[in-house]
Amino acid sequence: MKKTRHSISLQELAGVLEGELAGENIEINDVSGIDDVKPGEITWVEGKKSLENALASSASALVMNKKYFKKAGDMLKVPCIIVKRPRLAFAQILNCFYTRSKPNPGTASTALVGPNTVCGENVSIGEYAVIGKDCNIGEGTIIYPLVYIGDNVKIGKNTIIYPFVAIHNRTEVGKEVIIHSGTVIGADGFGFVEDKKTRIKIPQVGKVMLGDYSEIGANVTIDRATTGITSIGEGTKIDNLIQVGHNNNIGKNCVLVSQVGIAGSCTIGDNVTFAAQSGVGPHVKIGANTVVAGRGGVTHDIPKNSIVSGFPARPHREALRISGAMQRLPILMKTIKDLERRIEKMEQAQKSSE
Repeated sequence: MKKTRHSISLQELAGVLEGELAGENIEINDVSGIDDVKPGEITWVEGKKSLENALASSASALVMNKKYFKKAGDMLKVPCIIVKRPRLAFAQILNCFYTRSKPNPGTASTALVGPNTVCGENVSIGEYAVIGKDCNIGEGTIIYPLVYIGDNVKIGKNTIIYPFVAIHNRTEVGKEVIIHSGTVIGADGFGFVEDKKTRIKIPQVGKVMLGDYSEIGANVTIDRATTGITSIGEGTKIDNLIQVGHNNNIGKNCVLVSQVGIAGSCTIGDNVTFAAQSGVGPHVKIGANTVVAGRGGVTHDIPKNSIVSGFPARPHREALRISGAMQRLPILMKTIKDLERRIEKMEQAQKSSE
């Protein structure tokens, strides 16, 4: 990202954010988080702790909602823009100051583009990129250096593909998709069948489809289907270091946080969140609007609107009770041993009295 604007007035910024300015209409020159904000910059408040830190910071202006504006009261010594969603406002302010730098359109002299590949207007293909035959690259798409794209690949408009990405044959990528470095899309699914004492590879002849506005992090692997399609829904965001197995159908607007692993042939509903290091076994269905907590292991179907955790994953409250009980095991073991000793003494005393 490149800084393209050096200052903006709070009144103008309030208009961009559809917020209300409270205080002096000063100029600010940047936006930062609470921990590193400097004089002349604006930061955002969302929560009691962040309000305390913001009031004690060097920020020249703040962004917050009405609740925390009222709570700050007389402690607020700098101008404030009141908005409904401060975190969204933070992202919008960043977009005011910074723009993603883009290479100039055109194909580098060292790039290789196969026959019958069609590129739309203003496509950029970087140094040493390799694109196979019979591909279709949408207008405004950026393919950075050292990208590999196989045959019969379709890529929508305004998509960004960073260096060292490999996109295998017949993959379909939607519009305005972002794919970060090191990601491999369309490698063979992990399919084998045992024959005597060896494993025979099952040909993987399906493909991968990435929905519009999805984002794929660095070093992600999304396997092609054995037959049919591995699909990632529109607007789904996938973090770094994630494995998506063959024939998965992941819905719209899902979030997969770092080190998630999803085995083959799963069906994931819309708006599902997988926290870090959670995993899903094969042939599992997870309903819409579900949250799988960090390190949760899903081994069976989960209904929609659930919050699950633990291994095997179960309703979160139940998992917390089980975890709490396990934390008390050392005390329970000590209590049991004490009881055993007391019973033994009572039995010995009874035998002595007989």
